[in-house]
Amino acid sequence: MGLFHLANCLVLATGPHLLVYKSSGIPENDAFWPCCKIACVYALTQILKFFLVTLAPHTYLSKGDSMTFDVFGIVLEIIVITMIVRGSICRSEFNVVASSVGWSIASLVATRYVPIWVGTRGLEFDWKYLCLSYEANLDLVDTFVMFYSVWLLSRRSGPTWSTLLGLLTVIAGPAKSILYALLSHEIENIFVTLAIKTIICIILGITTMIIRLQRHTDRSETRESQGLFTIIRLLFQLITGRYICAYKSRGSKSSSSVFLKNVK
Repeated sequence: MGLFHLANCLVLATGPHLLVYKSSGIPENDAFWPCCKIACVYALTQILKFFLVTLAPHTYLSKGDSMTFDVFGIVLEIIVITMIVRGSICRSEFNVVASSVGWSIASLVATRYVPIWVGTRGLEFDWKYLCLSYEANLDLVDTFVMFYSVWLLSRRSGPTWSTLLGLLTVIAGPAKSILYALLSHEIENIFVTLAIKTIICIILGITTMIIRLQRHTDRSETRESQGLFTIIRLLFQLITGRYICAYKSRGSKSSSSVFLKNVK
């Protein structure tokens, strides 16, 4: 009975990943090796996180400090994902899908398989490990949301509101870890917590699909290097009270920028 329970948990956790891998055309396009490279990058990222944890004071076992380290780890993963997306490996949308699959499978093996294998041995049934397997599917969606959000902001152009919405989606990564940590301390019912995580995951997935529909134009080579830093620079100018007013004369092809300050 324990072996049957283990098989159910592994199928629930692994099945959606295999379906995405098969349906995305990765085997037909010989993209298995890029997936393996992204999985190796994920492993190196986790090793770097463990190394940085060892440099922290010994009081990190408290709840507040552990939450801080969770947020720091997610921020580090966002930085690594940004470097991957802005590199030559993610020029096309298919490469983004392959990178997302490789990252999510590596996360599945590293964070879900070991607890499921160790926990289900000798148990006839436990909802805890079925919920853990279900959360692996939510992690798959979160990985696609993160890769697609960064890729759309870096490689595609669109309305300003879609850029702000994409930034909010990226920022939602560290914010989710704080929210989930608070929910685990406040709500004891695991099904309520899982329902809240599912709703948040669905909202972020729909938001990413909306951004993808709006940002459908490829960036030019001169604008590709700007990426996220353009909107950050504009937000900084708005906060400091400096605005850019670009105008172009009818008879000339050059444009100028005039910086105006707010009148106190």
